Amino acid sequence: HCNFEFDLCGWKQDENDDFDWNLRTSSTTKTDTGPATDHTLQEPSGHYIFIKSSFLQLPGQKARISSPVLSRRNKVCKVCGGVVLAG
Repeated sequence: HCNFEFDLCGWKQDENDDFDWNLRTSSTTKTDTGPATDHTLQEPSGHYIFIKSSFLQLPGQKARISSPVLSRRNKVCKVCGGVVLAG
C-alpha cells in the first residue's frame, strides 16, 4: 500500500519527460493552489505528488511517473488517485 507518506514507494520519475513530480505535504507555496488535504489521510499533514505549474508549459509536454510492477495475483490490488486543477 503506497500513500506517499514516507517516500515514492518505488515509483520512478521518467528521465526523458519534460517536468518532474514533487512529493509534498500541505498546500503549495502559491496561494490557492494544490489540495487542502491529501487523498488518503484527508489531513493537511498528509503527502501527495504534484507537478509545478508556475513556469511555462507547452502543449505536448509531459510529466511521467511509473509504478512498480503490479501483480495480477493480488486480488485486492487497486490504484486510486485524484486530480486537482487550480491556479
